[in-house]
Amino acid sequence: MKWYSHNWSSWIVVTILLFMAPPPFTAADAPITLEKCIVAARRHHPSMDAARAASLESRTQIDAARAQFGPNLDLSAAGRFVSTVPEIIIGGNSVDTPLGPITIPGSSRKLGDYDSYSIDLKIQQIIYAGGIRKGNVTRAELAAEIAALAEPVKRLELDRRVAMTYLALLQSRELEESAENTLTLAREHRDNVRNLLESGVVLENELMKAELRVSEAENRLITTQNGTAVQVERLQILTGLKCTAEEAAPLPPSRTTGPEPSRPDALALAFARRPELAVYDVGIERMEHEIEMIRRERLPTVSAFGQASYGKPGPDFPQNDWIDSYQAGIQLNVNLWDYGRRESRMAQPAAAVMRLRSEKKTVMAAVEQAVVESIIAIRDASARLEVTGRAVGQATTNFRLTAHRFEEGTVTNTDFLDAEIALANAKNQHIIARTGLETAYVNYLLTIGTDLVPED
Repeated sequence: MKWYSHNWSSWIVVTILLFMAPPPFTAADAPITLEKCIVAARRHHPSMDAARAASLESRTQIDAARAQFGPNLDLSAAGRFVSTVPEIIIGGNSVDTPLGPITIPGSSRKLGDYDSYSIDLKIQQIIYAGGIRKGNVTRAELAAEIAALAEPVKRLELDRRVAMTYLALLQSRELEESAENTLTLAREHRDNVRNLLESGVVLENELMKAELRVSEAENRLITTQNGTAVQVERLQILTGLKCTAEEAAPLPPSRTTGPEPSRPDALALAFARRPELAVYDVGIERMEHEIEMIRRERLPTVSAFGQASYGKPGPDFPQNDWIDSYQAGIQLNVNLWDYGRRESRMAQPAAAVMRLRSEKKTVMAAVEQAVVESIIAIRDASARLEVTGRAVGQATTNFRLTAHRFEEGTVTNTDFLDAEIALANAKNQHIIARTGLETAYVNYLLTIGTDLVPED
């Protein structure tokens, strides 16, 4: 009972957090989609936590800069105890005058132990600082904006990794299904050849060819299964979702179809949306602001101050009593010369502006190249999809005719296997072309800076 009474607040906090926490992924949530994986990755992946933490840390500097507009109030207190003061001789000096030397009577005093105390309350308020304080706030706001822009940059990079992994999973799963169908067909043909061998229609080497085809199909299935498993593991690591390949839903047609993008329109969208370009713009603005801040250091600084003191001064005063005192004033500071240090400091942000502008041009060139390549990839994938689609139809017809003729005994086992291999290859190439077109469209959307899952 005692433990419970001391920790009831902890129980309340834990209960609130449990109600606020998002529910874990369960089988009821299946099938999973690309959008669900992206949302989960944004919440789960540590790179996003680091970006959000950096943005929050940078925003706290704005409050610190704004606090410079307020006064400084300091309280100090001191006490001192002196055990022995040497003998003090007062007077006893001889002074020459027109009437002759005159000796001033003197005396000596030896003081014993004494103590002294002081309590000081000081206040200082900057009245004018040449815009430095407002400039510090602007500097902090620009730094916070750069940190905030780092988050969408990380988000776009993470979205691309999740999308490419998800699409690779869909492709690998379809290739695995195709490999399973090919293996089933190869085993059925092997059984037919074995029956023909027992009937004396074919030779034993024909059965060996059929067995070899089964082994090749089994090896292909193992390869595709491993590829699917790898993509599932990658997706789980990125998103934190515990899922299987069967739960991944295919992309909707809106994500994978449409006319070929226009190059001028795509470049305009990319330059307007890509967050890393905005980072350079804000960075250049920040460096230019730094130059202006250094220039403003030439302006004077005016501040008002006041002090209230109360204490016991010690033996320096004729009477060592508790006294109070007050003082106030205006202070003006102007830097007349700093041996060129200010100009040297201005050269650093000026050089940074040149560097950032050059880097931005380099990034813009890279973005332009990526956009153009993504458009070409869509064009290439569309052409491949059309060609492989025709090839599947041709291979299907050829296989059906060859299988019928094989049953009639007018073609050999080798002809049947060649037709079956051609059909399997055509289907695989068609799967690769179709999923390649999906990948090309999604890659294009990400390249022009499209947010696949817009946040509220």
